[in-house]
Amino acid sequence: MAPAFPTTLLHQASTSFRFPAGAAGCIRPHCLAPLAAPTTLSLAATPAVPRRLLLPVAAGIWDLISGGAGAAAAASLAVRRGMQLFRQGDVAGSLAEFDKAIEMDPRQKQYLWQRGLSLYYLDRCVGLDSRPVMREAYALLRSGADPEKLVAKFSSGTDGEVFYSSLYAGLYYESQKDADMAKSHIVAACKSPYGSRSGDYMASLALVHCQCRNWKVV
Repeated sequence: MAPAFPTTLLHQASTSFRFPAGAAGCIRPHCLAPLAAPTTLSLAATPAVPRRLLLPVAAGIWDLISGGAGAAAAASLAVRRGMQLFRQGDVAGSLAEFDKAIEMDPRQKQYLWQRGLSLYYLDRCVGLDSRPVMREAYALLRSGADPEKLVAKFSSGTDGEVFYSSLYAGLYYESQKDADMAKSHIVAACKSPYGSRSGDYMASLALVHCQCRNWKVV
């Protein structure tokens, strides 16, 4: 008869050497918890690149396509010549220089307000502004209509329309020496979504206007 195996040894073996348990205590390899899947970055969570950082890059690309920085420098010289000719009373000559500037560097077109002045004095300002709010603002300035009607008409419009209607109403009030109403509307323009977040040059103008008048924009 074989001797009995000491039960104390069985107990020690079962308590001293434990296998690592998987999911729900299973010790088989295929029951072990799977590795977590790699996470992916959501595009929606990626912060937008500020426009002020993109503009220099875009300008550099344009310089490569259009002939480099030399064209931009030549266009700037043409603008200065045009401004000088305008001061000398040669309005037609100034317009020719501004047109040359645009031909050499098309980026100049949207900033050449000086060209608009030359066109005005040559009686060549034709066509209507494509933006309804600007057409209404021009009509207000020409006829002296009620600025509140301009603001009310575009109060439910786009962010840009809300901004521009308030801005031009305020500028009109200031031209009429009504400082309180001017302040009310121009500060409202600055606080509007378009005025506070668009980065538009005219939004900056509205803010500078308030700073020059010591109007707080909170």
